[in-house]
Amino acid sequence: MWSKEKSVKLTHVMVRIFYLILTVVAAASIIIPITVSDYGPLAFYIVPFYISVPVGYIALVCLDKLLINIKKGIVFDNKNVQLLRIFSWLCFFVSMVTLLFVAVVILRMYLDTVGAINVTFITIADWYYSIFAFCVSVAELFVGVVVRVVKNIFEAAIKIKEENELTI
Repeated sequence: MWSKEKSVKLTHVMVRIFYLILTVVAAASIIIPITVSDYGPLAFYIVPFYISVPVGYIALVCLDKLLINIKKGIVFDNKNVQLLRIFSWLCFFVSMVTLLFVAVVILRMYLDTVGAINVTFITIADWYYSIFAFCVSVAELFVGVVVRVVKNIFEAAIKIKEENELTI
């Protein structure tokens, strides 16, 4: 029978798998030969990723600590609220980084279209990247908002818990 404990364990295993996935993808991305100074399309795709990798590790640490607290039975606690707060701000940060680089790619395409710069490497892939990255940015923002709502619920639950403890 499926239980709360099994669910928490499964989630914790998934978080640990994401540590591994992030590490493998980050290591693999180093193999890709790019130089940011050539302003090639690859640089615009990989730079937001490089900025986001440390943020991703911090987010995974927050989730890891949150799950450890839940395993210990520490659920409605200010430590968990702080972890959720940090996680939501990390989501907002990565969303803004991604959105910024989408804006840079679109600006590059616009300037090339009007002939303001002489760039010959803008392709249909740049449009696909822009659309995909914009969708990812919106998804990151949405996750941040959802986590923020959960954080607010936790804060309200802690307040109710403290009031009940004072009543008894």
